[in-house]
Amino acid sequence: MSDSYFLAGPLRVNASDADADATRWCICVGERVFLGSAQSAGLLTAIAGASDTETIACRYNAEYPDRPLTVAAIEHIIRTEYLPARLVLTVPPAPMVDEEATRNRYIYFSRTLVSASAVERIATLVQPLLAPGAVVALLPLCLLVLVAWNVVDAARMQLLLSFQPLGALDWLVLYATLFATFLFHEFGHAGATRRYGARPAQIGIGLYLIFPVLFCNVTEAWRLPRSQRIAINLAGAWFQILATAFIAVIQHFSQSRALGLVVGASLFSLLITLNPFLRFDGYWVYADYFRLPNLRERSGKWWAAVASRVLYGDEGSRAATPTPLVVYAIASGVFFVVFTVFVMHTAWATVTNLPQVLTLASSYLALGVNADSVATVVVNALSMLLTAAGFALMMYVVFVRLWAIARNIAQGIGRRVRRTTPMAGGDLP
Repeated sequence: MSDSYFLAGPLRVNASDADADATRWCICVGERVFLGSAQSAGLLTAIAGASDTETIACRYNAEYPDRPLTVAAIEHIIRTEYLPARLVLTVPPAPMVDEEATRNRYIYFSRTLVSASAVERIATLVQPLLAPGAVVALLPLCLLVLVAWNVVDAARMQLLLSFQPLGALDWLVLYATLFATFLFHEFGHAGATRRYGARPAQIGIGLYLIFPVLFCNVTEAWRLPRSQRIAINLAGAWFQILATAFIAVIQHFSQSRALGLVVGASLFSLLITLNPFLRFDGYWVYADYFRLPNLRERSGKWWAAVASRVLYGDEGSRAATPTPLVVYAIASGVFFVVFTVFVMHTAWATVTNLPQVLTLASSYLALGVNADSVATVVVNALSMLLTAAGFALMMYVVFVRLWAIARNIAQGIGRRVRRTTPMAGGDLP
């Protein structure tokens, strides 16, 4: 009796706009989305309608008589590809709540903030801001406001960047407004997804590397054309620019230092968001524009192949690689080296300065200093503790990434050894 296999979630198959036959179809298994060949799409469709390999083979071969697969071949594909990727299970999948099913695997501690139904309703309301006429009319105006805010009033910028303590109300305004700006960013993604005919899912919060992040689940966007996926990824930045320009105008007339810090922090976060080396919007834009799915994993494998060639002369790892992938792999490698050094230096400075901050807080309490000053010191101490914890998590993620690259190198060396080591009778395997 053959083994039974079950898809890990509902199956959806749509034609993609990729050129290569191996990525001709956009395949969704639950919330896992990838580009695959017609064979992958057909085989997963057969598994969705049957559980034992004999029936799967009959269903697949009836649909694709020109490229039949034996039961043994199907068993091999399932065990070597689908089971490790958790696309297929050996037992029926347990039902999952929406939050578990749609959780991003590279975002830690993620939780839902806005349900999918509420996101869809609000996304419909904000769609007019995504009309081409609205973008053409408002984007230059917003950029002009932000440039004027940064350049014309340099004296106020110096005051905003000074280390004068904020009051409790200013802290509340700062964090509440910044949170609202980032939430509006996510509704930009949701609105664009809805505009192009796909359904956005929930908006959530989590931790990516050392960054607390909001995210909008737009998994259905993968079935859309490449140009529309790029527009969806850029829509968040457009909404954030719009909100930041509006806040800058209010800050100009109110002279609120808290709002000024919001504008500065929002502009800085835009640079991070559009950075293609972190898995934010810029990463997905780069991957879609150059047709490079699994960009991060492919860049790691490119570095592993280079190391294998340099260290062991493994010419078998030399293969045609798209120039945008090579450029990305080299630039992202340099970025992560610099970023890791910065993280280690900042983490050390944070840990070594924390005792001084705590001592200052206790001195303030002993001397009866006003509550605002004590609150400021306590907030700084808590921020430093959270920063240190974030840096520790970042180092763990970096270690995992380096371990994956090292494993790829080891696998490449293993393949080379198997190709070149004679067997007992002197024949090559």
